[in-house]
Amino acid sequence: MAFGYWLTLDIEGRRCVVIGGGPVAEHKCRGLLDAGGAVVVVTESATEGLDQLARDGIVELVRRAYAYGDLDGALLAIAATDDPTVHVEVFKEGEERGVLVNAVDDVGHSHFAVPSVVRRGELAVAISTGGKAPALAKRLRSVLDAQLDAELAAVADPPTQAAVAQPAAPEEGRVAIVGAGPGDPGLLTVRGRELLDAADVVVHDRLVDPSLVEAREAGKAVFVGKEAGNHAMPQHEINALLVQLAGQGLRVVRLKGGDPFVFGRGGEEAEALADAGIEFEVVPGPTSAFAALAYAGIPVTHRQLASSVAVISGHCTADHEVDWRGLATAVDTVVVLMPLAGLERIATALVEGGRHPSTPAAVVEDGTNAGQRVVRAELGRLAGAATEAGVRSPALVVVGEVVELRDRIAWFEES
Repeated sequence: MAFGYWLTLDIEGRRCVVIGGGPVAEHKCRGLLDAGGAVVVVTESATEGLDQLARDGIVELVRRAYAYGDLDGALLAIAATDDPTVHVEVFKEGEERGVLVNAVDDVGHSHFAVPSVVRRGELAVAISTGGKAPALAKRLRSVLDAQLDAELAAVADPPTQAAVAQPAAPEEGRVAIVGAGPGDPGLLTVRGRELLDAADVVVHDRLVDPSLVEAREAGKAVFVGKEAGNHAMPQHEINALLVQLAGQGLRVVRLKGGDPFVFGRGGEEAEALADAGIEFEVVPGPTSAFAALAYAGIPVTHRQLASSVAVISGHCTADHEVDWRGLATAVDTVVVLMPLAGLERIATALVEGGRHPSTPAAVVEDGTNAGQRVVRAELGRLAGAATEAGVRSPALVVVGEVVELRDRIAWFEES
């Protein structure tokens, strides 16, 4: 089996070569530096972080493409480029010179895999899947990190007077993208609460219940909320902030309303973290598309009334405009998130597509919160009813026969 013999290496002062200059290469470089390696980076272009390390004299930065001979005198090398042919050449040189090589995401051209590690002083727990399932290894690392007691370090490394005076080695930062649900703080998952309680800093949205963050110290909760026409921080800056905070060794919770992967741009944030080589996990949360309707007494499916449901964003780009007419009769229940700006246009298109104007429909405002309000009307009159009632965001729309069930099973407002 690949990488079947486990060991740890003393690389203090030993030449370690990193081929590549992107975020992943920087992440690998910092890991080698933490272990005391003498790091040489060979790359034509480098991240700002690598440039700074070079300016500070912490790494040697060779500004050119990889060339045969770069591994001379090295103990090990890491190839972290997006060019598979470079990985092949680095591996071949490693074979010839007796240098251990790890090619990122290329098990076939690696002598070793770099495991995910949980550290408590001298105690280290390593998790590896042989390079075949790094996401699983990261997930297991996060679980162990949350459960292992810091006092275990004392068992492996009884403190001495000299040791007590030494500062702790910096930990690797990581990010948890956590869904807080549509409003009611009681809907936060158990895993979400565990991560929130352990977080060094929380980066949160506008729709997150204040009770989840208000008790945190100044600077430990960062507001980046967005609403139509008013963005506290653009998305690309939020992505950069998450990478920056994790790069400082912090445990970061990105707390988002609803579910991060349901029109929450959590996928974009996960991509940014992956590109930067930052460990992360995603904790789903109840999406308002289902949870807010449950609080309104409107199930999205029902054996006698609806066996299919579509969830659509009312905010669409020109490249991804929804075919409302085609959708009108394709499913039994239509749920539209962020619908208010285009509600009249959406309702008209659904009717033109074949949905009867008398179809039961409703707008749910501020779902699952104390101020929840439900405005019901036939589809053809829904936009006017919402305007007349002064409905405001956050709100969602539901269209379908299941709306009629609210008369019998609405429970939240009455409670």
